[in-house]
Amino acid sequence: NNNLSSIKSCHFTCKTMGVNSTMLDPYFITTIIPTGNHYLNPNISGHNPFYSEYDYNPNTEGYSLEGIYIVGRGTIAIRDNVFDYSANGIWASDARFNVIQGTGTGNSFINNKWGIRISNMIPSPIYGHTISNNTFQNFVYGISIFGSKNDIIQNNFFNTFSPGSQAGNQKGISLDQTTNFNIVDNTFTHLQYGISCNESKNVASLIGYQAGGNTFTNCFLPIRTSGNNSMLNIRCNNFVNSTGGLDYSGKNWNIQGSLPDQGQSGGATNITFPAGNRFNQLFPTLRKEINASTSVYFKYYPHTKNYTIPTKYAPGATFNIMTGTAPFTSVQAACTPSSTGGGCDPPCYMQMLQTQTNAITLLKQEYIDVQNTVDQGQTTVLLAAVQNNNTPVNTLKNQLIGKSPLSDTVLTMVINRTSPLPPPVLRDVLKPNSPVSEKVYPALQAKLATVPSPFADSIQKYQTISPGCRTLTTINLEIAVAENLRQSVLNEAVNYYVSNDSVPEAIALLEQETNKETKQGLVGAYIDQGNYSTALNKLNSIPLIADEDIDFKNLYTMYINLAVQQKTLWDMDSTQLQMVRDIASVCPSTLASVNASAVLEVVVGGNTAPCPDNQTLRSITDNSSQQNLLNISMEDIEYLGNNIPNPFNNSTQIPYFIPAGSKAKLEVFGMKGEHIKTYLLTGVSSKNYSGNKAN
Repeated sequence: NNNLSSIKSCHFTCKTMGVNSTMLDPYFITTIIPTGNHYLNPNISGHNPFYSEYDYNPNTEGYSLEGIYIVGRGTIAIRDNVFDYSANGIWASDARFNVIQGTGTGNSFINNKWGIRISNMIPSPIYGHTISNNTFQNFVYGISIFGSKNDIIQNNFFNTFSPGSQAGNQKGISLDQTTNFNIVDNTFTHLQYGISCNESKNVASLIGYQAGGNTFTNCFLPIRTSGNNSMLNIRCNNFVNSTGGLDYSGKNWNIQGSLPDQGQSGGATNITFPAGNRFNQLFPTLRKEINASTSVYFKYYPHTKNYTIPTKYAPGATFNIMTGTAPFTSVQAACTPSSTGGGCDPPCYMQMLQTQTNAITLLKQEYIDVQNTVDQGQTTVLLAAVQNNNTPVNTLKNQLIGKSPLSDTVLTMVINRTSPLPPPVLRDVLKPNSPVSEKVYPALQAKLATVPSPFADSIQKYQTISPGCRTLTTINLEIAVAENLRQSVLNEAVNYYVSNDSVPEAIALLEQETNKETKQGLVGAYIDQGNYSTALNKLNSIPLIADEDIDFKNLYTMYINLAVQQKTLWDMDSTQLQMVRDIASVCPSTLASVNASAVLEVVVGGNTAPCPDNQTLRSITDNSSQQNLLNISMEDIEYLGNNIPNPFNNSTQIPYFIPAGSKAKLEVFGMKGEHIKTYLLTGVSSKNYSGNKAN
């Protein structure tokens, strides 16, 4: 538990599948096909416990289990080692360590199922990791992290120096229920997936730039996200796809779930930080697609350079590429380092946090002030004037502009007016009310398809920059930008204190936060510190809104009760162990489920089957009805129909089918990515029409 512990310049190896090695297990039978057990008797005397068939996977059966295995809160530097032919090069849980370059060339991970695998039982910010300047070659997963916080993954090379097939190098970095991370300046070459991120939650994280950005070359799908990633920034990365066909999915991004605006709008004056991603810079007309599911709404602010402006993979996608005038023609001008640029000391962090906090306070007050002036209190009068097709156009125009900013209700009525406003009038009315909100934007997009291009282009430009206008949407965007920056500074400050063994200072900073994710991390931090009463108080302060919150509370109440009795997780009784198994089996995954899975791996030695990569139920695109449900075959494992009715007023019904014995969660999010409600679904034995009525 100090910064002096080190593992360096070692070679962890175990050759596989009949190749000569001093570590060969004499009871490992290589001639049996993977459908059976390669061990005649794995418990036989003389069995080598460090050499194992692993998950019946032909890529790793016969490999050693792991090169380094770490459980506990030591601070360890792992430098310049070689890991080859292991199921896990490094496997760790609830441990603080850095995998970094020493005086040599960094660590090399070759022919591993997992290069580095971190699976935490406790989501503590104290267990952050720095993984930098390492090489990963021939792997199923380069780095996989479950339930962690405050990780920095920087300047690593994945399949770069002797690129093999995409099939042999599946995922560079895979994150699940991991928050407050920075993934910067890594190189990914010819992988199936570069970065896969599920549920980074409502706290700031970055896939992007410190010195050059992440570079993805000829990857099937460079970036994939799912679940709630409502403060994840994807910024200033490089996407190079010279190949096509089966080696390219047609997408540089595939976004499922929520994502914030990419790039930052400066509101009334400019775009302060465009997203800055480069797409095929040498061939800017090729392979620039990004994709998002139809329920995802975010704005992408590009530079004016052709190769920085992506295209939509699906033209009907609801996210928007904002192509208004941007002040930066140079990508480098906006791709600055992270919030402090490094080299910041505690007074600097405190000053920056206070600056952002003050800015947010002022913006929130401005929002209230503007909200009080919406429609000048004349909403009913304005609606009547808009609905009256006999109102003279100029009279209506002057009335609407004079009462601006207008409410969403009035704006939607103006856009959908049965007697459409002439394009110049529509432009003039929308200018002081732009950018419009996410609620109004779909109607505006549909309207612009019918407006002559000069006027449509002007109105579209106002959705990026509308000089002199302070709408509620503008202020909301600026609040989101300031909060994202504030949390980024907070992440850096916490990392600074933890890396300098000043954990109390880090905890004191985090205690000022009110979001659920930070409270969950503090529960883990207090358990780690042995402060169980404070941990329990913090746990009880987390609202029980969804089933995952109840699972988290039950799991950590058990942790705390065991600790108070001076027991450990190895002392769980059968009822407690079954509860852990039940929580671990939840899909889609939650923080509680990945923590519970880690408990099973560490304490029991068992593995929990991971949730499928596709975190959502399969969707059938035709109109949902009982007949459609009855027509699905038993091979259709899941069914999620379209809601009925749609559109709806007050309530709608969502039909679904999952097999008996199965469980799933249906999560409802608002257009801004905010969580509305979670439904726990239980499988049935027949194809009866099932549904939840959502109010």
